[in-house]
Amino acid sequence: MKWEPISKSKFAKFHKIFKGDSEDIFKICFKCGGICEYSFIGTLLPGEPEYIASKMGISLKEFKDRYLDGIDCNGVVMDVLKMVNPCPFVNKKTMSCSCREFKVIYCDIYPISIGTRGAKISYSIDDCPLGKNKKFRSYFLTNGIQALEMLDIPVTWVNVVLLYDNVSVDYDIFEKIRKTPNYEVFKLETILKYNKRGRLWRTD
Repeated sequence: MKWEPISKSKFAKFHKIFKGDSEDIFKICFKCGGICEYSFIGTLLPGEPEYIASKMGISLKEFKDRYLDGIDCNGVVMDVLKMVNPCPFVNKKTMSCSCREFKVIYCDIYPISIGTRGAKISYSIDDCPLGKNKKFRSYFLTNGIQALEMLDIPVTWVNVVLLYDNVSVDYDIFEKIRKTPNYEVFKLETILKYNKRGRLWRTD
């Protein structure tokens, strides 16, 4: 299965109208300790690796080798943030993100959780500290979902992500079993094998 890449102009528009990593939001995330940064798998949308690589001024291969891995879901390889601790974009001293202007959308929109109902995409809010904050909950439910709908994310793509979206992995294990520091593809069975718990903040 292969999906048409989302256009770079749509990604640019998304980041222009929605900021899920403002200073106020970061303060709440910092107090939490960044559980989502250390446990959850961040999947890149169709066309997003190409978009971020172009923003960084590097080749797609270099971007994937430095920042991504793949998950083989029954023959469909999904690009995900490298299975290392912490996220390869996180500054270990400040815990801030080094790609905030073009942040991976699945990270930027958290605590929005994306699912499907029939042939349509559905949205909910995970019960993390951001989700409990009335101001930011409202911002994500309105601006965040509006920005996501503009991307026209394929429902079939979301259904594949849902095969592992609730998984919380021990990245230290993956750093031990990986065969290369570059882009590596892990089988879905391996991801599920090292699932240490379900999504911590899930409310639905």
